[in-house]
Amino acid sequence: MSRWLDDMAVFAAVVRDGSFTAGARSLGITKQSVSERVARLEQRLGVQLLIRSTRALKLTEAGARYADACAAIVTRADAADHEARQAQQRASGTVRVTAPVGLGGTLLIPAAGDLRRTHPEVRLELVLDERVVDLVRDGVDLAVRAGATSSTPSFIARPLFETATAIVASPAYVTSHGRPEDAAAFAGAPCVARRPVDAWSIDGHRVAITGALVVNTFEAARDAALAGIGAAQLPIPIVLDDLRTGALVLLAGPTGRIAFTALWPARRLPLRVRLYLEAVARHAERLAIAVQHALAVPRAAGPARRTRT
Repeated sequence: MSRWLDDMAVFAAVVRDGSFTAGARSLGITKQSVSERVARLEQRLGVQLLIRSTRALKLTEAGARYADACAAIVTRADAADHEARQAQQRASGTVRVTAPVGLGGTLLIPAAGDLRRTHPEVRLELVLDERVVDLVRDGVDLAVRAGATSSTPSFIARPLFETATAIVASPAYVTSHGRPEDAAAFAGAPCVARRPVDAWSIDGHRVAITGALVVNTFEAARDAALAGIGAAQLPIPIVLDDLRTGALVLLAGPTGRIAFTALWPARRLPLRVRLYLEAVARHAERLAIAVQHALAVPRAAGPARRTRT
């Protein structure tokens, strides 16, 4: 059984690194040994896993499914070994994290505070950016991204929380433009769009909106809404504090759902990274509860939207 697991680990490394040579280099063994172990695995299974050529390797259909299973098993085994070795060790070093700008104050920074209080030797680098970075190339330990993402042979994904989106605006906007009475009323109202041609789902209707301003980040849309430029559709965690203070008010919601996922390279997770991930997960649970409370608050009071005569 042990030799079979070793062969699975070799196969997973070949798929992850893209070649027998690269897989051998990362494992610290010879290319010949890698080739022999993959052949032994195929013989044991009675199925071809890889189509070999002088230029590239290609997975068979069975090989693709088996590669996913191998990567998951190897990752879990590595994590179990690593966790056991580090159980009595002190967490230290740097954790480099990337996430959308809007999640900094509501999720990542509170989690960083928790970790620093219990493990002061851990240093956090938070790269808050809407840009999707290459985790391996840019040396990122952990990413939090909008959208549901599945694990692959190269990366591990962990769902954090799913939250609602809502349409918000400043009190000054409501005073000037009134409060849209139904979904159709948003079509003529000044709005902050995320793309030149945009449409929002409101009360089961798809409504084309007028972009008084077009921006490319959630944070910019929030700032524009605070400035009274237009109504904006945003994930509630990004505007949670603004709703609590009254800087923004809820016009419609929930208007949709959006998931946030933690993602990290498929390798042994250092203790410092694992501890920060758990702190983020705890705050994500609290954030999901806070979003439900925010949605329970009555929608903004104010004058009805003015109609043209």
